[in-house]
Amino acid sequence: MVFSGLPVCRQKSNVLFVRLGNGKKDRYVLLSNLLARKFYEYLAACNPRVYLFEGQIPGEPMGERSVQYVINEALKRTDIKKQVSMHTLRHSYATHLLEDGVDIHSIQRKHPAMHILH
Repeated sequence: MVFSGLPVCRQKSNVLFVRLGNGKKDRYVLLSNLLARKFYEYLAACNPRVYLFEGQIPGEPMGERSVQYVINEALKRTDIKKQVSMHTLRHSYATHLLEDGVDIHSIQRKHPAMHILH
């Protein structure tokens, strides 16, 4: 996920623009009010240069193993006992969109990697 250095989130609408995300595609992601606040705190604290989530070397992306480590550490603070991966989170996001009334065709158009109900 490339961080352009430009404003990537419009604070009033809680929309994050992700450039070159999964599949090297640009997309918009909706953020909850809590996540939007945490997002701005993260930007102020970490000041990413190129990638939103950088690795130990500034300007380099965080590796997949590091992302999975962060997920596993977060899971330890919950009652969730299932295995969770980035793939799981992506599909959970799609499920929440469906539950919030977004029609399935809109989700599939905006997130082609999500093959829901095929």
